[in-house]
Amino acid sequence: MITSESLLAAVKRSTTVPSRQSLLEDADMLAFADEKIASRMVPLIESFDTDFFVRKDEIPLVGGMQFYDVPYRSVARGLRDIQLKDGQGALRSLPLIALEDQVYFTMSSDISGFYFEGDRIKLLPTVPTNTTYMSLVLWWRLAPSKLMLAADAGTVTSVAYDVSGYDEVTLASVPSFVTGSTDIDFVKKKSGSSILDFDKTVQAIVGTTLKFTAGDVPTNLSVGDYVCPPEYSPVLNNMPNEAIALIKSHVCQAILEAVGDFDAADRFAKVNIPAEEKDFKSIMSPRIDGEPVVVIHRRSLVRGNKFSQRRWIGPP
Repeated sequence: MITSESLLAAVKRSTTVPSRQSLLEDADMLAFADEKIASRMVPLIESFDTDFFVRKDEIPLVGGMQFYDVPYRSVARGLRDIQLKDGQGALRSLPLIALEDQVYFTMSSDISGFYFEGDRIKLLPTVPTNTTYMSLVLWWRLAPSKLMLAADAGTVTSVAYDVSGYDEVTLASVPSFVTGSTDIDFVKKKSGSSILDFDKTVQAIVGTTLKFTAGDVPTNLSVGDYVCPPEYSPVLNNMPNEAIALIKSHVCQAILEAVGDFDAADRFAKVNIPAEEKDFKSIMSPRIDGEPVVVIHRRSLVRGNKFSQRRWIGPP
């Protein structure tokens, strides 16, 4: 795992920034790290097409409602895939329909596809009034959280499920950001450090135990994991440990530019970062060595109808 403290220690060693100085606080260095992770590391890892940040959510359909929100924490405000799940559990992918072509998708009482309208998904041509057990399955990329110090997060010491209608999470101590009705994120401590779930509301606090609505606490939450404010984490989410050298160099360059040491910053930009990025790419791709990728032509004449299952009335 890559912790905030380990990243700070690596940056300070490489920039010879003293632990006590007035130019930059730890919070400033972590802010530089947040910027570089979002602008450099996420696009780089996404370029490998290995789905490090992908998660799956199901949204129950509401009868007659065509608009659904893109997850607000999605990378680039986009989706990896969108599928429709029927009452029998069968899945079918929904095609993206060009805005100009929506007028041709009007002769069906079923859901044929979708398009984006700002930050919303619009299902076309309509949503039936009876959508019992139907849902949208969204595959999307959850952005890594901003970094915070481990001392400011809550550390899980025990978990109990469905106790008198509540899930209970006991912490070593209750952090200052937690009060009644606080929304929190659950973050895994072990390497990978995935965001197990997010925006779950604390219903009550008894001593060092937080009570949540039954079913809100992830079943894979373990002792040692973290309770954090929304969009914050003391460990870097969904990043391989091998990324720390490259992240450190990006942060060092930003810090050295901020303090006016442009020669040292230039050395990181021209020497360290290119070499470490090359090494990182060689490690990261492919993610699995022994299995080929199965390529399916979803829009072929043979398979197109099976995959898209759309009713399209073409232009006159």
